[in-house]
Amino acid sequence: MAYAERIHPPLSRNMLTEELNRTRPALSRDSLPDMRESVMPALSDRLLNAPEATSVPQHHQAQQIPPRPPMPEYPTMRMVQPPMPNRTPAPTLQMPSQPMQPTVQPTPRRMPPMLMPVARGQKTALRLQESGCTRIRFGFGWHANDSRCDVDASAFLLGENGRVLSDEGFVFYGQQTSSDGSVRFQPNGADDRETITVDTARIDPRIRKIVFVLTIDEALTQKLHFGMLQNVYLRILDDRDGREILSYPLGNAFENVTSMTLGELYLHQGQWKFNPVGNGVHMDLAGQCALYGVTLT
Repeated sequence: MAYAERIHPPLSRNMLTEELNRTRPALSRDSLPDMRESVMPALSDRLLNAPEATSVPQHHQAQQIPPRPPMPEYPTMRMVQPPMPNRTPAPTLQMPSQPMQPTVQPTPRRMPPMLMPVARGQKTALRLQESGCTRIRFGFGWHANDSRCDVDASAFLLGENGRVLSDEGFVFYGQQTSSDGSVRFQPNGADDRETITVDTARIDPRIRKIVFVLTIDEALTQKLHFGMLQNVYLRILDDRDGREILSYPLGNAFENVTSMTLGELYLHQGQWKFNPVGNGVHMDLAGQCALYGVTLT
């Protein structure tokens, strides 16, 4: 028998089992939890007793992703547009041109005969008392070379101070009778453009003068003037039979004139006289009203 066998005899399976049971108690169901706790400590204890995390070495930090290299440039393709074919424009239809109509000038108005003409500044007594005439008619006439010229006649009844006693002392197309009824406006006379009749027997005793004026409507805004008129006149007739007492032909006026004072009927030593003034100014009807004290609304 070998020396090893004499010192350590061989163990059979049964002998190994008995030896294990002798050195280690048998495992039972109740001993398993104790074994687990002795072999594996609780997870909470491991977490509490775990060492603090240390910083990751620099060589272990995440590396940044390098930028993407630029894409290589490739030559772009250009679309070449073929040239447009030459197109002849379509012929346009042209209407036959109409002949220009010639500018029609207004037909000159027939000027009545001037039987008793007076010159500018020639003051004349009318001698109404001798003839027994109290109603006289002032006829106004003109011919407009420009159809835009709308001419108006008006009268201002003035007192001793050269101004109207009231706004009713202004007689024109918008106020055709004076306050005392002595002066009346009549448009479109038979032989004259416009007429103003004066009844001297009904004139207010405070009136010393009646001024007769011609104006062009909107002359300042439309740049109209008396240079566009011709054959301007004023004549005084006996209203009973139309007999001419005197006439005052002005002829052609100046281009810078927009209103014209034709004459004045005034009382001198109990007798009515007429003064052919013929004074043109650059003023409209509103300016004439302001000159003689008429308030316009």
